[in-house]
Amino acid sequence: MASTILGIGSGKSRRNTTQLPAMINNMLNTGSCPGRRQWRDSMGQIHDQDLSMLFVCLCLHILEGTIKPSGEQVIYFTETGLFTHKEYSQYLANPSHKLGYLLSPTITEATLDEVAKGFTNGNRLTAELSYGANALTKSELGRILGWVPSTWTTLGKSHSRLSFKAL
Repeated sequence: MASTILGIGSGKSRRNTTQLPAMINNMLNTGSCPGRRQWRDSMGQIHDQDLSMLFVCLCLHILEGTIKPSGEQVIYFTETGLFTHKEYSQYLANPSHKLGYLLSPTITEATLDEVAKGFTNGNRLTAELSYGANALTKSELGRILGWVPSTWTTLGKSHSRLSFKAL
């Protein structure tokens, strides 16, 4: 499972993560911020600026001939840290409460079926992968090539507020 990409994209489509817009829409429709009961399950996270810099780093190495863009050797996972699904729900609930969309920043536990219904139009597989997976990756190869991520510590926690306003 790929890391969750944080940040606001500059393209005409897919400007946000897959997960957050569905969570925001569900929250606006229900007045609550639910999350999967398996709060401890984690996913990797990366900001779009760090991901872009990884692509630049990879392209430079490909052009220099130090890596070849084929085979298993070029599967580069990206992450700048981890978050639990509870933290991700809380990142949405806190700014939503401050902006007046929720009466309280309290998040509620939800079953897989409830998450599927609210976030993925009933698709249990997508709900499990996007909101309940324990997807842990490491970006060791990128760091060996000189990639240095820099934005999660300064931008990550404001991501949901920015995404919420962008929607």
